[in-house]
Amino acid sequence: WQQLRKDSQEVFHAQAETAERRTARLRRMQQFEALRVAKRASCTFLLPQEWISMSLGHETSSHPSQAAFPAAASKVAAVEADWAEQRQLLLEDSKLIFEDVADEFRSMEMIVSFLEQWKEHYPTEYAKAFVSVAAPRIVAPFVRMEALRWEPFEEPKLEVMPWYGRLLEYGNGAQT
Repeated sequence: WQQLRKDSQEVFHAQAETAERRTARLRRMQQFEALRVAKRASCTFLLPQEWISMSLGHETSSHPSQAAFPAAASKVAAVEADWAEQRQLLLEDSKLIFEDVADEFRSMEMIVSFLEQWKEHYPTEYAKAFVSVAAPRIVAPFVRMEALRWEPFEEPKLEVMPWYGRLLEYGNGAQT
């Protein structure tokens, strides 16, 4: 009985620790979202007066905001630095999201291969379970995880992302 009590206490403490990590991760994700919104807002600081000075040729700096609004340029740099730091923290936290998931469900590859086997070996049950309707929701967390690492300005094509090719193969596999 004491061993059972000790085991349940250990499980409770492990779950509490996991909940604390999730709460901290959620807090960092909210901060990241706030910084993303701030960065988006800071990119819209071109005012009509600045446009007029640019059109009259009074521009001496390489970037219009630096000539008209030097304080705004330093603010943008600070926001970009915070953005990079928060993004790095978010990427580090994203590695922990699936740590408490069973091994057979930790990767999209494993789940998609399971669904393919189900589709191939049990097509009637696969159709009755509406797996084709549920599949996007099943793989969505994995796609989102990969989308966190996406740099659209460096590689704007989604086709080069691993999840895209894998899901394209799944969709073009054996038809029911």
